[in-house]
Amino acid sequence: MNTDAELLRRYVEDRSEVAFTELVRLHLNLVYFAALRQVGGDTHRAKDVAQTVFTDLARKAHLLTARPTLTGWLHTSTRFAAAKLRRADSTRQQLEQEATTMNALLSDPDPAAEWERLGPLIDDTIHELDERDQEAVLLRYFENRPFAEIGATLRLSEDAARMRVDRALEKLRAALARRGVNSASAALATVLANQVTASAPAGLANSISGTALAGIGAGGLAVAGTGIFMSIKTTAIISAVALAAIVATFLQWNRAFRAESELATVTVDRDGLRAEVRTGEQRASRATQDLAALRGELDTLKAKQLALQTAPRAAAPVPAAQTTPVPKPTLEQVRRLSMDKAIQFNLRQISGVRVEFQRRNGRPPASLEEVVGEGKLLRALVPVNGESYASLSLVPGAPLAVTDSDGVSVTFDPSAPQPPAREPTPAEKRANELGSKISGAVKTAMAAYRAANGGALPATPQALIPFFATVQEGADFVEALEAQAAASGK
Repeated sequence: MNTDAELLRRYVEDRSEVAFTELVRLHLNLVYFAALRQVGGDTHRAKDVAQTVFTDLARKAHLLTARPTLTGWLHTSTRFAAAKLRRADSTRQQLEQEATTMNALLSDPDPAAEWERLGPLIDDTIHELDERDQEAVLLRYFENRPFAEIGATLRLSEDAARMRVDRALEKLRAALARRGVNSASAALATVLANQVTASAPAGLANSISGTALAGIGAGGLAVAGTGIFMSIKTTAIISAVALAAIVATFLQWNRAFRAESELATVTVDRDGLRAEVRTGEQRASRATQDLAALRGELDTLKAKQLALQTAPRAAAPVPAAQTTPVPKPTLEQVRRLSMDKAIQFNLRQISGVRVEFQRRNGRPPASLEEVVGEGKLLRALVPVNGESYASLSLVPGAPLAVTDSDGVSVTFDPSAPQPPAREPTPAEKRANELGSKISGAVKTAMAAYRAANGGALPATPQALIPFFATVQEGADFVEALEAQAAASGK
């Protein structure tokens, strides 16, 4: 399935008229019927508004390529374009129509009649929702997208997309209630669903695409091309004075419309920047939590080092023959310790985001889906060794425990006192730097060793040396082993 972003990229980079026509075809029903509702059912003016919106899309395509979907932007642009046409009519008539619509809607149970009266109000009410809820309602009820496709577009699961649409519908119902239109969410959904089977006039997509692309090829939205928005029918010869007055009025209208279209783009871009700021704040919060955890680990290591330094020494040295050598940790033990730390890190992240969710919403999260995912408190939660986090308690303060595929249980208790952090020694810093540098090469060498030895792990780290891809990687590995031995005092 070609996404909006992919089609828009093809149009901007390759000037693909086929890609632009496909964009028009995908979103024409949304734009045309939104315009039709807002211009009082006048099909000619609805076509003019649709032409305006898609021509504006062709001119500003290079500014919109970062958007995953154009649905919200197109709906906002449609509102501005239709509003300009409506202001050419009597403002008083529009207000009287809205009042009549609200009063009649409360007493007429027929879905078709309800939609006919609700049409002029629904777009302004949808625009009161935030951008995410707008996208959900428009994709479901005005572009007739299935929940699976809505989820893929908004980077959600199918169930999460269904929940977002339900919540957005409830907000839409509440917004209508504030305007004096009371209706149950189920009834509102029924009225909206009855409209998705309609289609724009046949051939309109090709006509709009050709006109929009022709206008761009001529250097922009030319003054001559704006005649399609006015729908003026001349039945008699107009005098030269009257024609001059019409042209002057028309030029003023055109400048005002351009300014309003630019305002729509700025408004949409502003909302995108706000979303990016929220994402940055969430990342900063996670970084603060990670830093606090690392400081705790450093304090623990400092305490251990201090204990070793202050421990009383034996009165007499033990003869060398009776000294029991301290076994070096095996590679498996090192791997196990690394996995435990990574799982602990996941548990600390979950503990932090459930506290933040409670602070923002006044309740604990109902499931991980509310806090984990694109644009949420935690972007992703990747299992380290096959463990599952689905059954964890999301009540802040509760201990967290998971069991990985090896049957090892890892626990994190946020209420337990954290040991003081300590500053790593220069030898430890050097060992950590070398370990990070060769981590990828070690994984590749480990895979090659196990493939050559029937899946068995090496008995000693030195057994890995022949399996590195290059001599330099092997030398770096030896240097890292020496640095670790120096850091541990062995």
